[in-house]
Amino acid sequence: MAGSAELFWEQAPQHYSHLLPHDISADKLLRWGFIEDGTHLFWLMTGNDSNAWPIADLYEDGGPLTIHEDGFAAYVQRWCTPTPGPTQEPVQFIHWREYNRLLDEGLNPATGFPWAL
Repeated sequence: MAGSAELFWEQAPQHYSHLLPHDISADKLLRWGFIEDGTHLFWLMTGNDSNAWPIADLYEDGGPLTIHEDGFAAYVQRWCTPTPGPTQEPVQFIHWREYNRLLDEGLNPATGFPWAL
């Protein structure tokens, strides 16, 4: 996580500062994740109590920075709740190394079982 945060802080002046509200500087954003769709996930460091930091997300291709005041657990719960769509498949969290390990072993990462023939 430290490397991810440092990379964001290095790149922010050139690539991201223009996407941030004028009252939030990049050094107040602690990046903890990144989604395939280009969304950066942060804690907004608003004080000394890290348990009270809101979650923020920023779309790499143009923002805006969105702040979610209801906390980390609520953010993740909302993110995992199936939304109406064509498949209704549940959201899965799998580390990329585990995903690649399963693929290398010929297993479907979504199920852990061999691919259906």
